[in-house]
Parts: sequence; C-alpha cells; structure tokens
Amino acid sequence: MPMMLMVIICVFVYFISFALILFCHKYINPKYAILFFMITNTVLFAGYCINEYYRKGHFEFLTFDQISPFMFTMLPLSFFLNEKIKDAYYSTAAYLCLGMFIAMLVSPQEAYLSSYKADATLLYVFDTLLHLNFSLFGLYLFISETVTINLKNLYKAGLFLYSVITFAVICNFLFHKNYFGMGYYSKYGIYMIRIFETYWATLIAYIFGVALVLILGYEFNYLILRLSSFNKNFKNKPVKEKKDTFEKLENDEI
Repeated sequence: MPMMLMVIICVFVYFISFALILFCHKYINPKYAILFFMITNTVLFAGYCINEYYRKGHFEFLTFDQISPFMFTMLPLSFFLNEKIKDAYYSTAAYLCLGMFIAMLVSPQEAYLSSYKADATLLYVFDTLLHLNFSLFGLYLFISETVTINLKNLYKAGLFLYSVITFAVICNFLFHKNYFGMGYYSKYGIYMIRIFETYWATLIAYIFGVALVLILGYEFNYLILRLSSFNKNFKNKPVKEKKDTFEKLENDEI
C-alpha cells in the first residue's frame, strides 16, 4: 500500500472515530472506553517494538526515545499509578491530542513528506496507528469530562512532562544516553532533525516547543468544547423561544 494512501485512510478513520466519540461518549462507561484505548495501545506498541527488534537485530529500550513512545509506554502502566500521578498523566494525554494528530501525519522521520510514494511498511503502519489511537484517547478524556479543560490541569500536564524531560536530560549527562534526542554527547536534535548548531540552543527550543504543543492542545480542546456548547445552545434556543411565545399568547388571551 502506498504511504500516502495509508495516511489518507487513517485520517478518514480518525475523523469517523472522533465523530463517534463526540456523539456517543455518554452511552459508554469511561472505564471500558479507557480500557479499550489501553489494550489497543499495548498491542500496537508491542508490534512496533517487535518490528524494531527484527529491523535492527537487537532489542532497544524505546520508552525514552521520544515523548510519544514514553506516553505509549505509560498508558497501560497508568492503571497502577498513584491517583495524583495518573491525573497528571491523563491531563498530559488530553493536551497532547493535537500534537499526536500532527505527529500521525509527519512521523516517523518525516517519511510521509519525503517518501510519500513509497510503500508503507509495518513500522510506519504501527507508528501511525499508535499516534491515531493516542490522539483519540486524549480527545475522549476531555469530551467525556474525565479531564477538565482549565489552566490548573494545563499546569499539571506541564509539570508532569517537564519532570520526565528533566530526568531524561540528567540521565543523558550521567550515562551518555540520547533520551528524547537530547543527548549532549551524541547527535542531538529535535525529533531527529538537527536545526541548531549548539546543544543548549536545541534544548531550549525543545522546551519551548513542548510548551507550545501543550498550549495549542489547550486552545484546540477549548475550541471544540465551545463549538459543542454553541451547538447545544443553538438546538435548545428555538424550542425555548417557541415555548415562551406560546405562554405569552396564552396570557394575552386571558
């Protein structure tokens, strides 16, 4: 299957699923919905890791490869997390929904942009479906009101994500790793792209980039909620006006 055709199909599936979540979330128990996303994520991520093993010939710890694999790893583990940590993780997932959707279109390594005529390998299919599933998971969290869209939860998401990034950067210095692509002693770059000439400029840009993604996710979620509320008010308004008019006519007759 050509790469671009695979992406088009996934985008179509994404918006159909988004519509189903938007209109049918009230009829689904949140526990079962989150469990479905967990199982789907775990199966896809296992397939992705196995594919990477056969491609490289050795096992590689992918959790700290980038933010996406970290979030994929933590989803099934969130079932065992402390409630406060799980709440922060869910907030992060909700605010990353837009970023995950964009990553679905351009990752891995911008293959869809530079090699859109090539065939979609299993690696690309797993990567696309993982981002698709996680973006829908984030959308479900705020549409179902599991996560409330407010500045407090945005702060929780930022604190959670920056704590993980700080831990990864410290490990990079101490153990010469390249977690999140921010390895000081290796080929640093933002999502494998060497944009800046110095490590510190790259790290600062990475930190501001993460903040931008979270803020855009906040604005995106808020916009969807406003549109949803406007749609409900628009549907209810004519009925209310009709009722008020009918009552006014009855009073005039009396």
